Amino acid sequence: MIQKVASNRDTQKDARALLNGLTLFQFAICLVTTSHVMAYIKPLSVLLQGRTVDIIKAHSHVDLVMRLCLVYIFVFYYHYSVNKSCIYIKSK
Repeated sequence: MIQKVASNRDTQKDARALLNGLTLFQFAICLVTTSHVMAYIKPLSVLLQGRTVDIIKAHSHVDLVMRLCLVYIFVFYYHYSVNKSCIYIKSK
């Protein structure tokens, strides 16, 4: 498919580099993590922009989102390190 879309070599080279980047494990984990985090941040931002927001309730929501973000970041780095270890072991 890349050959059909890209007619010159530079464009073909760029398309291959982008495709290779999109298929990396790290990119996939980062994309999934970001989508999960954004699913919590969007309702929180709507809540915080409301006129009748309760400060205590808003603080508890912010605290929850921060904790969830830390969990997702931890999971991302754990999976990244496991994947890197597997690649290292496979290369030996």
